[in-house]
Amino acid sequence: MSTIAGMLADYQPLSRLNAASLEAIARHSTVMQFDAGARMLRTGNTADTMYVLRHGKVAVEVLNGAGGSLVIETLGSGDVVGISWMLPPYRLAFDVRCIEQCGVIAVDAQELRDACDADPAVGYDVYKLLAGVVRERLQATRLQLLDLYKGSS
Repeated sequence: MSTIAGMLADYQPLSRLNAASLEAIARHSTVMQFDAGARMLRTGNTADTMYVLRHGKVAVEVLNGAGGSLVIETLGSGDVVGISWMLPPYRLAFDVRCIEQCGVIAVDAQELRDACDADPAVGYDVYKLLAGVVRERLQATRLQLLDLYKGSS
């Protein structure tokens, strides 16, 4: 197993992927860092990279009508961000800002899409993983909305 595939296997939910899927992701990945305060992703930009957080924390934010933003979730080690690459129109739906210095595994989204198309077993494995991430994000957003509305009653 390659070094990056081994790193990926250390994180939930990626540890559930089979070796072929981990290697497919690793082949299209690089390790990089972001400084605290850096914008990792911006709403509306092309979704061309998926990130697996190795260390540090990020805030997933949605823009509000007053020119500011609302944090809808805070993510850390092992979490995946930038999942808008999986479905057209491949545009980011949220901002992601680094709260702390972050080490990440950056995955080229177009290359991963191509790898998923070329090997349906890998594609199915990766899309099952991402469906679970989407489910978790929806649940977190629902809880945030419940807290928001509970506080306003």
